[in-house]
Amino acid sequence: MQNINPTPPAQNTAGPSYPDWRWYFVIWTLLALISASEKYLTHFSEGTAITIGEALSYGLVSWYTFAALSLPVIWLARKIPLAGMGVVRGIGIFLLTSIAFSLAHTTITHGLWYERYGPDFLFSRSYFLHLLFHYQMDLLVFAGVVAIYYLQQFYRRAREREVRESQLETQLTRAQLQVLKTQIQPHFLFNTLNNIAALMYDQPDHAYDMLTRLSGLLRVSLEQSGRQEVRLEEELALLDDYIAIQQTRFPDRLSVIREIAAETLALRVPGFILQPLVENAIRHGIAPFAFKGVITISAAVAAGTLQICIRDNGPGISGNFEDAFSRGKGLSNCRQRLAQLYGENQQLELRNEPGGGFTVCLHLPAVPLKKD
Repeated sequence: MQNINPTPPAQNTAGPSYPDWRWYFVIWTLLALISASEKYLTHFSEGTAITIGEALSYGLVSWYTFAALSLPVIWLARKIPLAGMGVVRGIGIFLLTSIAFSLAHTTITHGLWYERYGPDFLFSRSYFLHLLFHYQMDLLVFAGVVAIYYLQQFYRRAREREVRESQLETQLTRAQLQVLKTQIQPHFLFNTLNNIAALMYDQPDHAYDMLTRLSGLLRVSLEQSGRQEVRLEEELALLDDYIAIQQTRFPDRLSVIREIAAETLALRVPGFILQPLVENAIRHGIAPFAFKGVITISAAVAAGTLQICIRDNGPGISGNFEDAFSRGKGLSNCRQRLAQLYGENQQLELRNEPGGGFTVCLHLPAVPLKKD
């Protein structure tokens, strides 16, 4: 057995970046200037005016210290995401880190004023008063930094989701076009219509049935246009029409066995995902050979995973399975779409069976999809 794990599309794995340093400096500088202005005007209105230089020193020291401490806060937010915790634990961690943030800010700013106010200033009575009375301000700054970080991450994920959805639409369109191209290729229609014409005289009921199947196949293809996922029962209905048409080409050489568990019918699968796989089984496992071909389509759920397998009784594939992806669009598109839709929560498995035959299995999340 050999498993082929799909390669997801390239994504940014470096994690969320820190703010642009230029804007980071500008924003904190503006906050420092606002704080310095407020400090100067407050002292002026109270009749205890201080110099502009003192006010600037106060504002710059305080807010540049906030700026420096915000970097480890962002780092901690990345390492310990609050969204993945319970409410009580999240609040507890938030309060503890905010206290540590306030303690660090007060200690650093007092240390920076050490030379001006003397050695007793660092752990003087004013230090503990600042810890008590400035905590509210420190808490607001801390909460603001955390909130801005999560807003930035929310925006980044929203943008990535938009890009991913755009890529999914492109992949879906390509898959639909590939299916329609396969279904209405001139030789395909020629063979189908020839079979219908031959049946019209001797077996008109069968000819009518074939026309109905062909019409239904094209109709369902158009109805599912634009939908990324469908219920498995819808996908199997589309597949039934395709198989019925193919059986007119191989009336005595193609039989299909279905082993579909009832609980799988309502589960979601990518639209137009099975037809290319069955087509490959017919084209490579049955059409080139004289023996009677059998295709087995099975679907079951195990451990929260939907497993859909398509097996033919052909000779299998020799050599590297990866070559199978390079020979045609069907498997390649299937692998890319699965990676786009489900990331790492899926697997595309190819294997030669010990007793002969070749199997393609899809392993997908077993998630129901409501009817429209």
